[in-house]
Amino acid sequence: MPPEEVFRVLGSSPDGLSDEEALRRLSGFGKNSLEEAPRLRKTKIFLDQFKSPLILALIFAGILTAILREFVEMGVIFLAVFVNTFLGFWQENKAETVLELLRSYIRTRVRVKRDGGDKEIDAVELVPGDVIRITRGDRIPADARIFYTNRFQADESVLTGESLPEEKDSRSLPAATAVAERTSVVFGGTLAVEGVVDAIVTGTGSMTEFGKISKLIRERERAGSRTPLQAALSRFSLWVGIVLSFLIAVLFLVGVSSEYDPAEMFLISVAVAVSAVPEGLPDSVGGRGK
Repeated sequence: MPPEEVFRVLGSSPDGLSDEEALRRLSGFGKNSLEEAPRLRKTKIFLDQFKSPLILALIFAGILTAILREFVEMGVIFLAVFVNTFLGFWQENKAETVLELLRSYIRTRVRVKRDGGDKEIDAVELVPGDVIRITRGDRIPADARIFYTNRFQADESVLTGESLPEEKDSRSLPAATAVAERTSVVFGGTLAVEGVVDAIVTGTGSMTEFGKISKLIRERERAGSRTPLQAALSRFSLWVGIVLSFLIAVLFLVGVSSEYDPAEMFLISVAVAVSAVPEGLPDSVGGRGK
């Protein structure tokens, strides 16, 4: 959409909004901030590590080896449990800071045109239709359509994962253009690394790309839903447990029927079971399987 059309749709102009109109829009659209989300307690994150069937299988095997007084094997098993639990706790506790980081990315001051003049306001007071100026080193406070740029580049790695700065311009693009390819738009939470740009705000708060990501994360956690990968991992863990239990039972029975000592066969069966359990799998794929 051309910049002129964006100004028309948003009822604004290159001179920006009036203070009165901005206040009216602020009451309608709300503040330019992300909804606060309750942070999981560390004790709950820690206890969640033991919900994995693979971890439970390791703990069960460790208890059995302790009963058999095979303390070396017991130590190795529980060491694997400790390492896996620690890594899982560290990863998930770190992930809990994501929404806080998203909110912090838009807590800044911004230069805006109001009543035909330039002023500096808190970014939470921005509304759609505001005209903002962004220069090198600024944290971009909201999603905005560029209408003037001078060799401007933005670091969008926090949003798109692209390591190199993206060069921006004011050219019109098709509506279906992917987020990472929208060169005529700057995104809230990203960082200006070069040049200067004037843009009209098109989305604030939950209507920004960051806000949409935050909302999806929040809704999934509230619903207790799992990603397709987490669901597939749970099914895999269940089938591994069933097949492994069957094979270990067969191994034990074959050994006993061949006149091996039952205690020795039991220990061998436990050792085989422990070696077959992919205890590092939950952390290697990441995510909390709720």
